[in-house]
Amino acid sequence: MKITTDIKISSGLLLIPAYILGVVFNYFWGEYWGVSYPIMITLIMATYLILGKHKKIEKNWLILIPLFALSLTFAIFDNQTLRLINHFLVPALLIASILLIKYPKLDFHRGLLLELIVDKIYSTFENIVKPYKGISTQDVGVGAGIKKTFKSLLVALPIIIVVIALLSSADKIFSNSINDFIDNLFDLDADGSIIRSILMIITASTIFGGLLYASLNTKREWTEVEREELRPWDSFTPKIVLGSLLIIYVYFCFIQFKYLFGGIENIGEFTYAEYARQGFFELMAVGVINLTLILSIFRFTRQKRKTEKIWLKTLSVLTILSTFIIIASSDTRLRLYEQTYGYTQARIFAHVMILLLFIIFLHLLYKIAIKENSSFKKTLAVSALSLYTILNFINVDGFIAEKNIERYEETGKIDLAYLKRLSVDAVPEVIKLELNDDRYKNSLGSYINHQYDKVINLDESQWYSYNYFRKQAYENLKDKTEYADKLIKTPIQPVHPTETTKRYSEPY
Repeated sequence: MKITTDIKISSGLLLIPAYILGVVFNYFWGEYWGVSYPIMITLIMATYLILGKHKKIEKNWLILIPLFALSLTFAIFDNQTLRLINHFLVPALLIASILLIKYPKLDFHRGLLLELIVDKIYSTFENIVKPYKGISTQDVGVGAGIKKTFKSLLVALPIIIVVIALLSSADKIFSNSINDFIDNLFDLDADGSIIRSILMIITASTIFGGLLYASLNTKREWTEVEREELRPWDSFTPKIVLGSLLIIYVYFCFIQFKYLFGGIENIGEFTYAEYARQGFFELMAVGVINLTLILSIFRFTRQKRKTEKIWLKTLSVLTILSTFIIIASSDTRLRLYEQTYGYTQARIFAHVMILLLFIIFLHLLYKIAIKENSSFKKTLAVSALSLYTILNFINVDGFIAEKNIERYEETGKIDLAYLKRLSVDAVPEVIKLELNDDRYKNSLGSYINHQYDKVINLDESQWYSYNYFRKQAYENLKDKTEYADKLIKTPIQPVHPTETTKRYSEPY
């Protein structure tokens, strides 16, 4: 890949938007990331689009939909698992969006997008000093004196900031006077906040400057090298491998139809739950192995004769059809497991993985049997990103609480200890719980107080920390503390062992 310079805007002038972004980032920093997160992402993306003068909308701009959708989840949901993932995924999507807008004809098939994302992260830090180096006093023409003065101030600004920070650290009175001046702008605490804010602004602005420079003023060029694809495998071995696996899969599928899909009466000495608990992850692993095997065979196997190609296609199609039954078996086992032990985040995420695996094999079947030149990598990326975005908006914790409450109404069993570990997204569902006995009243009271403690100071938080479900939890729980205390005082009754010790002893 060849790196060239493609100046869109003077390097020194990039410091202006970089420091604006740095100041805004510092303003948001230190508080709960709520509506501030989508605001920050929008500002960064808008800065790039304005400076890059991108006016023509291409189909690649569709990537902005999951970018802004996932950033918006910070203002809506409180699921800590998904928030942690999104803290890494959204910045990666931001870089991917910049790349796809800059290179609208990017070759997806050869993995260049992933390569460029990694390169962009590296070049951001590689170019963090370029905006500072781009400042010079050699400009001539109209307004040259103003430009010189302004650029000189930009050079002096970091030095001034560092000196103020050191002097503030050395003299408390000086520090307090500077704090009093800036406090109205940044709403900062007096003790040490100035130094922290200054360092945060410099760090964030420098990184933003590097990102803008790498995105606007550098250009990657690549050329397609004509070469014969390496295919070291003879077709005989893959046919033997797939044929042998098919024999095993046919027998396995027969077992599934007779026992797992056939109903309780056919399982014999096993209960549904006991039978379903065996092999969920193993079956998922088999599906991944089949996927890897088929992709490798079509990538590395020589297919000189038409008959060889037909044989490999036929065996691969039959393997995929067998994999569909394996996926169905895995999903059925998971559902039976949930009926016995309840719903958890890991089990909901497992359902999503099963669905993704099904979509992948469905497209692989289409690619092998119907249209060979279809883009498998692109479909994989789009499917995974779409499913993950949808997952973020179904309120996973609320769904888990709802299904476990439904299970309680059917069986009289519920694991409130697990629900207590969920985020406040589940509060609107849990407070609907109507207990029919005293066994869980103590746990429900503890749940209410535990979740209320998470949002008790919500009225004191900044506007940019707003989160929809945290606000809903506060409104639902603020008048229920006395009710919770009454529940806690209820004498503790023994809980069925399958609801506590046995559930936590299970592997998943």
